[in-house]
Formats: sequence, structure tokens, C-alpha cells
Amino acid sequence: MEIKQILRKVRAGIFNYYAKYVFFLSTRRANANTFLNLSLNEKLKDGHIDLITVAFNSEVLINKQIDLLRTHLKEKEFTHIIIDNSTFRGKRKNIKEICIQKGVSYAPVPLFINRLISTRLFNHGISHGAAINWAFYNIVSYRKPSFFGTLDHDILLTGEYSITDKFKNQDFYGIKRDRIKGWYLWPGFSFFKYDVLKDLKINFLPYQIKDIYLDAGGSNYLCLYKNYNINSIQFANDKLIRIQETKGLKNYNDIFHTDCIVRIDDVWVHIINGSNYTKQEGKDIMMEKVLNRF
Repeated sequence: MEIKQILRKVRAGIFNYYAKYVFFLSTRRANANTFLNLSLNEKLKDGHIDLITVAFNSEVLINKQIDLLRTHLKEKEFTHIIIDNSTFRGKRKNIKEICIQKGVSYAPVPLFINRLISTRLFNHGISHGAAINWAFYNIVSYRKPSFFGTLDHDILLTGEYSITDKFKNQDFYGIKRDRIKGWYLWPGFSFFKYDVLKDLKINFLPYQIKDIYLDAGGSNYLCLYKNYNINSIQFANDKLIRIQETKGLKNYNDIFHTDCIVRIDDVWVHIINGSNYTKQEGKDIMMEKVLNRF
């Protein structure tokens, strides 16, 4: 057996124990004094939606997403909350300033969470899941909105859309990730009835089932999704589209992270790798094309 295979098995064996430690970190009590334009005791109207966006090192994307949500989302009873998981203090400052200018709620995820979580050893989904856990237990569970949703920062709404229309016959809605031994909603585009979650030990961290890895959101299979018949749920339609052909790209992973977007329910656009954390050449050109179009 190759050394890489041995290391993968060892990593898989310890992952869920490590994730318990991360869950403890990500659900610690936050300092509410760092929140802006956000009340934990606000009396919300019936039907209110709390939309959580996890920001990551791009004020440009956050600015665009805020404007497009305000323009195209049919529901007007919603609070858009920017959860800042950026790794650079300068980026946090820029994102905070945009939120102040636009009157959008802002809450910075404590930097110690990102620093103590070993994304290099495991997966970037850990940081994403931990940030949503922090938001759920420190913000959403206090506000108790009728609906709660999570969005990636590089998802843009480009046409009229109703979130609550998706809940006529079900408790949650979003993009399905089916890993055979477990399934879950991708937390970059997922929406829930809060009453369904309030008494559960919700956990947006990844989860390992033997040799199968469920990315961010996967741990909710244990407390939520496994209780539902996957065939009875309506999921969002997602279609991968390559919108440019950067010269020299042959590897699928490079093409995916540089040249592709995902269309969701026809009116949402997911700019894959929007923050360009994978350092792809040609990504800036693609980003400019998409942002200028909308």
C-alpha cells in the first residue's frame, strides 16, 4: 500500500474526532458587541428570512450580492447578514465598510476559529462549516426567524426569485449533494424552516462515513437529512457551464476553478472559486466578465 493511501486512511479515521473539537470551537459564545446593524432580540414578523452569507476575502463580491438580492428577491421581509470569515484583516475592514454604507448586518467570525482549524490537513469545507455553525448558534438561534438560509459570497441573484415558494410541501430546499452513504444540502445555497432545526444539534461541518467524505453541511445528515426520503424532496436545479477557455488548462480541476460557473434555478449564478483561493491564472478575466454582465 502506498504511503499516500495509508495517510488517507489515517486521516479518515481521525477526522470525526477532530471535527468534534472544531464543533466545540465554532459554537462558543460570541461577543455581540462586534455585531453591526444586528439585533438578537428583534421581534421578527411571521415569514421573515435570515440570509447568512459567509464572506471570504472579497469585498467586490459582497457588494454585488447585496445589491442584486435587494433588486431581485421577491420577499422584502428578510435580513441579510454578512458573516465575515476572511483571513486578511484588510479585507475584513473593507467588507465591514461596505456593510456600514449599505446598512447591512455584519458579524466577524473570530479569527481564532480559522487559525486553529487545520484546513491544510483536512479540507477548506471545515472553515466554511465552522463559520455557519458560529452564525447559527450565536445569531440565528437567538433571532428565531421563520426561515434561515445560507449563501456563498460568490452566488449572485440575476432575476426575480422567491425563496418561500420552495417550502410549500417541504422543510428545506437547496442544492443536493448525494454521496450514496449519506446526502446533504450544499451550504453555499440552502434554506430551512427554522422550526425544523431549533431542537436539533445542527452541525454544518463535514463528516466522514468510512471512506466517503461529506463536505461542509454533511454532518447534518445525522440529525436531519437521514430522517427524510431523498426521493420525496424537490431540490434546486444546478447546471455547470464553462464560459471561457483559458489557454493551457487541461486538468479538470483547473478548468472547473478557472472557467466555470453554475446556473441555479435559472436565475442564480455561482462563480466557482470567486475569491480565487486556488490562485488560478485567468480567473480575474472571468470574474470581470460575470460581474460586468450583471
